[in-house]
Amino acid sequence: MDTEQVNESTNPSGLTSSSPPRVQRTLLPMNSQCFFSVAMGLSVLSWGVIGFTQALQRDELAPGRFVITGLNLAVACLFLFRRQAVRNAAAATIALCIPGIVVAGWALRVSTPLHNWPLVANIVFGIGGGCTVLSFLFLGRNFAILPAVRQIVSNGPYQLIRHPAYLCELVMVFACYLASPAWTTLAPFAAALPLVAMRILAEESVLKRSPSYCDYAQSVRWRLVPLLW
Repeated sequence: MDTEQVNESTNPSGLTSSSPPRVQRTLLPMNSQCFFSVAMGLSVLSWGVIGFTQALQRDELAPGRFVITGLNLAVACLFLFRRQAVRNAAAATIALCIPGIVVAGWALRVSTPLHNWPLVANIVFGIGGGCTVLSFLFLGRNFAILPAVRQIVSNGPYQLIRHPAYLCELVMVFACYLASPAWTTLAPFAAALPLVAMRILAEESVLKRSPSYCDYAQSVRWRLVPLLW
């Protein structure tokens, strides 16, 4: 969920170029983009409210549920107030990103219920969720789940790696394994590693069409894990 977006008139240092911005054709009409953003924002908001309400009614509130609800609320708000994309990815590129998005849901589904999680799993999940929200907030109005060209974000955690939210999401998936160690919970985490890598490469195939993103990628070398990749 952490696409660093690029605007052709902005360089990685945040300075605006004196040359006029290049006009690019947006693949989706503006009205369609607005409708999609509002629909996704309201959908994610409803998921968070429904999940929290059901847990409350069953007396199964747990630290993990608060983390998920906070993440849903943050994502919903970012969807509702984000900028329009200058360019969106092709359908084939989006298809490559989908498995890396749904794998976290798979991990939660096969893990033990949140109210039965041990302390260590709750701590790891909370750290991963909190850092995910922080990464999203630094994206601000440039937030996206699917690849799209908006403004670049190069401050905060994006000074260290290019996809910090994805690293944090992997931490959350690992917490699902810690909550109930078994091959059934290890499988989502093992699958998440190549799927997230595929998602990153698919997104960057879109973003690197922009010279500004290429400059950012040169200044921030590591995609996911410093000194590794």
